[in-house]
Amino acid sequence: MLRDSFGRRLNYLRVSLTDRCNLRCSYCMPPGCPVGFIRRENLLTAEEVKRLVRVFVSLGVEKVRLTGGEPLMRRDFWDVFNGISRLPVKLNLTTNGVMLRDFLPGLRGRLHHLNVSLDTLSPKRYARITGGSRRDFYRVLDAINTALEMDFPLVKINTVVIRGFNEDELLNFVEFARDRRVAVRFIEFMPFPGNGWGADKVVPVGEMKEVIGRFYPLKPVRGFSEVSRDYTIPGFKGLVGFIGSLTQPFCDTCNRLRLTADGCLKLCLLSPVEVNLRRMLRDGADDDEIREAIKRAVFFKPKGAENTVRNAERNRRMVAIGG
Repeated sequence: MLRDSFGRRLNYLRVSLTDRCNLRCSYCMPPGCPVGFIRRENLLTAEEVKRLVRVFVSLGVEKVRLTGGEPLMRRDFWDVFNGISRLPVKLNLTTNGVMLRDFLPGLRGRLHHLNVSLDTLSPKRYARITGGSRRDFYRVLDAINTALEMDFPLVKINTVVIRGFNEDELLNFVEFARDRRVAVRFIEFMPFPGNGWGADKVVPVGEMKEVIGRFYPLKPVRGFSEVSRDYTIPGFKGLVGFIGSLTQPFCDTCNRLRLTADGCLKLCLLSPVEVNLRRMLRDGADDDEIREAIKRAVFFKPKGAENTVRNAERNRRMVAIGG
């Protein structure tokens, strides 16, 4: 098992397949902000991704999530997916949903959880937030509804809540869960380089719950998620959850590691510290050497995301880390 110096067991790996995305969300890649995509020769190949994931699984990783950018944009997505799906792990996927519908038949019955990022239920606002089109918005909704019709496990909707941006849609998203087997998860806005973050734009989980609680009775659900605090509402098919990475951090029980699209191991989402595993692969390291490097790095996983705002300027952009 992978354990850090604080005794936390690290059994969850989030793997970014690409830093490319078919949307330009204003809080992720703001207009005028240089993106600086990873050079193609520095991206992990499909074989390198599969090999590294196998090494992590041999160290006790039990859950793998594929992220991006937009992971479905990767041309060899199925090669990577098929290879990892054969491993003894719970395999999950996070997507913006624009391309999802065409992938659903191949994903059916092979995912533990499907997460779709959606920050508004207004087609007009969607186009403004994402740089996409209203047609893209309806593609996302169609993909969500189709996944539910195909009996996918409970679909999670990831909604980043930003003051002056979309906090007026909290109740609309709650209603979205009335007749759908979805878990709508409201996420606090986190700081990353160039994403326009400010403390005044953060809507704390406590405030979100207070607003929603005026209209809906929230009953806690235990054990559904490792990071989200989830609630049922009487008469609703779906759930509502809250992820308070800033005001209610879950660092004490964090079980996550991240592998970036260019093969760097990140020990904490909000820390700039990384270990370059791609370089080891291409320098001829064998699996045992890579295992030892991972174990050494994991031992120094930080206790918490201290100095979050200051660290943000030294960190990667969110799109280059993975959702």
